[in-house]
Amino acid sequence: MKKRLLSLLLVLLFMAGIPVQALAATHEVGDFAGLSHAFETDTDAEVTVNLTADVDAGGNTLTAGSGQSYTIHGNNNTLSNVAITGPGEVTINADMSGTPGEDGFYAALTVTDGTVNLNGDVEGFLGIIADHSTVVVDGTIDAEFSALQVKDSNVTLLQDIAGGVYALEADNSTVKAEGQVSGVLYGVEATNGSRIQLQDNVTGGIEATDSEV
Repeated sequence: MKKRLLSLLLVLLFMAGIPVQALAATHEVGDFAGLSHAFETDTDAEVTVNLTADVDAGGNTLTAGSGQSYTIHGNNNTLSNVAITGPGEVTINADMSGTPGEDGFYAALTVTDGTVNLNGDVEGFLGIIADHSTVVVDGTIDAEFSALQVKDSNVTLLQDIAGGVYALEADNSTVKAEGQVSGVLYGVEATNGSRIQLQDNVTGGIEATDSEV
């Protein structure tokens, strides 16, 4: 009965000349070309991407379309060196890695003017960079240099983060850290009106300039 009603509704919308957008689409991808194609060409409201192999974005950018939500399932594969932007919302259910590339060291995840929910662990030279973005991370971040760099952003960390030099660097941002924050030079460095909410231990020291910690 429900299928008949849905079919009737689609027919009525078509007859009225109202464009009908598919409710969801699923893509199986094994490289960045396939991942990029899913973001660039799929106009569905909900887009699901299943990784069939490790995917290295090489620092390239995925753009999330307005009014769309994207979910990337790693399926035990790793997503590396990816940048995300755009008004749509992206959920990543995968571990991430930041590795050296032709242009230097990439962050595992760079978010600019975007919204990302990450459910997975992060490792590499640089962890996460966020600029004018909203990011929620439910996973550990373990970076050789800097775990988290944020500017004009709102970030929630649900697990521990650690950086070989810096753990958390915030510029005019709000960051809530529910796990431990560990750095060698600085655990937390906050500037320009940042607000840092710490709910566990900090190692490496705290430096706050015109900020609340």
